[in-house]
Amino acid sequence: MPDLSDTVAKCRIGTAKNFTLLLLLYITQPKLPGLQQELLEAVAAVGKPIVLTVLAGSALDLSWAQEHAQIRAILDCWYPGARGGKAIAEALFGEFSPCGKLPVTFYEGTEFLPDFTDYSMAGRTYRYTDRHVLYPFGYGLTYSQIRYSDAHADVTDFGILEPVTVHVTVENTGTYPVQEAVQVYVRFSEREAYDPGYQLKGIRSVALECGEKKEVCITLSPRDFALISEEGKCLVHPGSYEIAVGGQQPDERSSRLTGQTVSTLFICKTGNVTEVEY
Repeated sequence: MPDLSDTVAKCRIGTAKNFTLLLLLYITQPKLPGLQQELLEAVAAVGKPIVLTVLAGSALDLSWAQEHAQIRAILDCWYPGARGGKAIAEALFGEFSPCGKLPVTFYEGTEFLPDFTDYSMAGRTYRYTDRHVLYPFGYGLTYSQIRYSDAHADVTDFGILEPVTVHVTVENTGTYPVQEAVQVYVRFSEREAYDPGYQLKGIRSVALECGEKKEVCITLSPRDFALISEEGKCLVHPGSYEIAVGGQQPDERSSRLTGQTVSTLFICKTGNVTEVEY
């Protein structure tokens, strides 16, 4: 790890002269390595608003940045490739709106996660826990505002192997064109303790100009309602299912971060327990 003490000093001098600072961090651990965290705290101590731009290949603990008032925004760029610098600059200067959604869960540290040798799913991934989550799976902000309305299925009762089509109206009420990811999650209401909670089963990327409104239809197959039994069979069960539709996961943390909620539909599948292909 290179010595960043010079960089910290230059950042202090640069900020004193009203330079705009962009902090780029390359991450190799679940937390910011020591000197990078020190650098972030030193820049924040100057009192200028900061947009934290992170280059990393996986989830990491950004709790300090989330809680610190000087960090006004966080742009997670993953590994953006050869033209990443240009794309990042264009996003930061408002030439387009970021529209990504997280493909993994960002936790509040690793001390709450199960031991590495514990092979149960309890406490792992968005499907089996909502505790100690910093940024949920499926979460992401844009420079625009998206409104969801009129979520519905054509009927509420389905045969055990019937597909289910979900409809929802998506409107861009903001001032930036966006590529919105419409997400559909399914949960079996009568699940066992070892079964997962909500699972992402449908997604559709929709291009929306400012003021544009579109109806989106997503069809869920019988496999999307199946659960894996303890014997390893892929089974669709009769009973009640909850289908959540929106721009995020149907969890409390996502709602607090975005100020938005999702629509929840209730449907019933009738028939006998039926095995389907994986």
